[in-house]
Amino acid sequence: MAQELMIPTELEISDKQLISQARNFTVANNLDLTEAKEISKEIRKRRKTRQADLEIVVSSFHKAWKNARARVDTLLDQFDEGDTPINAEILRFEREEEQKRRAEERRLQEEARKREEEERLALAAELEASGKKEEAEAVIEAPIETPTVVLPKTTQKIAGERETTYYFFEVINAALVPHEFCSPDPAKIGAYVRANKALAKIPGVRTWPETKKSYVS
Repeated sequence: MAQELMIPTELEISDKQLISQARNFTVANNLDLTEAKEISKEIRKRRKTRQADLEIVVSSFHKAWKNARARVDTLLDQFDEGDTPINAEILRFEREEEQKRRAEERRLQEEARKREEEERLALAAELEASGKKEEAEAVIEAPIETPTVVLPKTTQKIAGERETTYYFFEVINAALVPHEFCSPDPAKIGAYVRANKALAKIPGVRTWPETKKSYVS
């Protein structure tokens, strides 16, 4: 708490007076221009001085925060040392059970298809034996449609359990990525504009100059 009091909540009176003067200053002639520049120079000088003083305090807070953060992370990471492997085991078992369930669904689906096929062949044979050749051909040619087999999951859920599926991506060939999924690179554009200045020309990009004053003490 003692360190917290070292950060003022208000600027010094002299600083406020200087800022108020700058806010209300009007340049009407060269004398005013010179005075305005001196005021701006003083504002920047004071800001730099105040910043240097305050950064010392902020730095000490930041160092303390980093140390505390490291201790917290070290403690919490120990929970992950237990949760990570057991979750991997849960996912492994559930994945294997799901593979078994789907394999059984496919097996039952195939059995149903074969039964339907055998029944049709038997029916077609009866029809053909009774002289109904066209009807027999129609039975053979008709598409086989069997009900979809859906087995319930065998893995158990516990109270409060929820599943969330996340999707990720990896660019494997940038040249094939459609244009609408590509964004201009501000860093590269900025470097090009700063290097070429007024000569910088990039299709689809507007460039312009801005002049800022600086003062050397």
